[in-house]
Order: sequence, then C-alpha cells, then structure tokens
Amino acid sequence: MPPAGGFDAIKYKRNLPFRGPSGLVILGGVTAVCAYGFYRVGLGNTEKRCVESSDCRFWNALVRRTENVCSGGPLATERGSVWAEAREEGLIVHSLTRRIWLHEQDLLTYVYSLRRELQREKVWSRIYLVPLLLAEGDRDAYRRQQAALAREKEIMKDVKGWEAGKSVYNNPRYRPLESIVVL
Repeated sequence: MPPAGGFDAIKYKRNLPFRGPSGLVILGGVTAVCAYGFYRVGLGNTEKRCVESSDCRFWNALVRRTENVCSGGPLATERGSVWAEAREEGLIVHSLTRRIWLHEQDLLTYVYSLRRELQREKVWSRIYLVPLLLAEGDRDAYRRQQAALAREKEIMKDVKGWEAGKSVYNNPRYRPLESIVVL
C-alpha cells in the first residue's frame, strides 16, 4: 500500500554542471583562427604574385626607388638618368634616352631574383629542419626503448633465467622498433 499522501515526486531531470565553452564560442574561435590563417596565406600569395607580375604595389615601389638615380647609378643608362613614375594604370616610364629597356630588364632581373630567393628560402628552411626532426625522432625512440626495457624488467622479475632486453630471436642484426604514434 502507498503511504498516506502518496509517494514523493521522482526527480527525472538531469542536473549537469556547466563544462567548457558553448558550441557557438568554439565555432567563433575556429572561425577566427581560420580567418587569420587565410589572411597570412593571402599575404604570402600576394608577395609571390607581386614578385611574378608587374602590376602591383611592390613593382611600383621598385620603380619609385629608381626615380632619383643619377647617371652613375645601377639603373642608369650610359647617356643619363631615368625618371620613372608609376601610376595606377600601370608602369609609365619616361626616359631621355632610347635605352629604357635596359632599365626594365634590370628591374625584371631583380624581381626574378627575389622570386628565386623565395623558392630557395623555402627549400633551405625544409633542409635545415631535417636534422632537428631526425634527432627528435631518435630521442623519442630511445626514450620508448628504455621505457619498454624497464617495463620488461618489472614484469619478468620473477622468471628465472630471463635477461631483460635480450632478443628472443637468433639474429644479431639490430632492428629498431617500428612504432606508430597516433596523435
């Protein structure tokens, strides 16, 4: 028989504490990080494109740099100096001589050397990282090997005649442990 006044109400609602940021905050953070990443990629692409093309601010800055070149300067002709002016429509170069193409070639050579330098910098940065990554992998493999040896000693301490770290195979060749680390 039920008690007088009936049974107490059953609390079926879960009372979970608040843990961590909401989904909207996480989505906003991921969006901000991705936007910043795309911004940096865009800057790199702009730099690369400016080095390869002639219609950008980088090229115009190079041309403005040549405005004050005197007759003995690196971008001057044999007959005199070049007055270079960059406008929004494109590159307009005024010269007192007919050998303006020499100056354009000098600028193009400089721009292409910058492009090669960007490629060279990317390749060498990867080359310089290889020894660091190999050393890090070697340290990790050594640490794992020592931890496995310690575990083996602990587990097999009661077995008579067991030598920890000794190979169970009759092969004198050293074979490194092949392990896959899932991150």
